[in-house]
Amino acid sequence: MICGVAALLISCAAGQPGGPPTGRESASRPEWRAGDRWVYSWTAGDQRGSKVVDVAQLRDVGGARYYVVSTAMLQHYYTLDLQWAWAVNPADSKVIARAVPAQPHFVWPLEVGKSWGHRGVFEDQASRETLNETYRVVAFEQVEIPAGSFRAFRILRDAGSQGSDEYWYAPEVHWYVKWIGRRGKAEFQELLQEYAPTPGGGTSAPSAETPVRPGASRPRP
Repeated sequence: MICGVAALLISCAAGQPGGPPTGRESASRPEWRAGDRWVYSWTAGDQRGSKVVDVAQLRDVGGARYYVVSTAMLQHYYTLDLQWAWAVNPADSKVIARAVPAQPHFVWPLEVGKSWGHRGVFEDQASRETLNETYRVVAFEQVEIPAGSFRAFRILRDAGSQGSDEYWYAPEVHWYVKWIGRRGKAEFQELLQEYAPTPGGGTSAPSAETPVRPGASRPRP
């Protein structure tokens, strides 16, 4: 499955980064902090489970700054605009999948009616494919999920035969609260169970650049 589902967050005052939309239904880019955590339940066919997502740190790589986001077995690198760039196996620092350029699941500010396109390449050790995607913000609506009730922007991603996604970004939690992905006839869903921002709102300093190397197989964040 194409990464980024992830591709894979608490409210600020109006006008601050990530603050709740005003009457114009607009949301600016949030700021993640080391220690922020999201817990999701997921289903895929007859399989189900949970996924814990943690912001580990900020890191400078090649002159650019990224959020390093940890899941059970991988570290995902997101730009400060929350665009998915690559996934790393932390055991050996190998890049196992990447999108060039990074996949723009969000383009700020979010506003109903906004749309954008993306052309690029997704690659891992097993394959390399061209991405030709379109994104549309189609609504700002109430969403009921296990973590509560949220006002969220509903975004549609269409990648043709490669699949599609429908996801809801809630400014209160700085990330998505619901995600439905379709790959051919297969469908998966993620629902937010819990959001725990880092206590005190501290941000870690960026670490030194760590080399990463090409490697293994495509993950699903």
